[in-house]
Amino acid sequence: MSASPVVEEKPVLPPKVEREVKTKADRTSWLVALGGSIGTTMTGLLGAQWQTVLAIGGVSLVALALIILLRGQIMAAVREIRAGVEG
Repeated sequence: MSASPVVEEKPVLPPKVEREVKTKADRTSWLVALGGSIGTTMTGLLGAQWQTVLAIGGVSLVALALIILLRGQIMAAVREIRAGVEG
């Protein structure tokens, strides 16, 4: 009598998850960049002081930089989860 091999099913993280995270991060960065550009332009055109225009532009740039930096960390976390699930 031969023993049947034990088959262990492992959950697999689909590649679609990684693509979805990347797409959402890209979309968010575009929205922040567009919002910051529009906000800076409108305050400048509506006669705000130069300090106000500079502050709005600076906040927009910082927000965009944070999203770009966090995108890399989120993608690394997704890859780490995938490696843990598959391996």
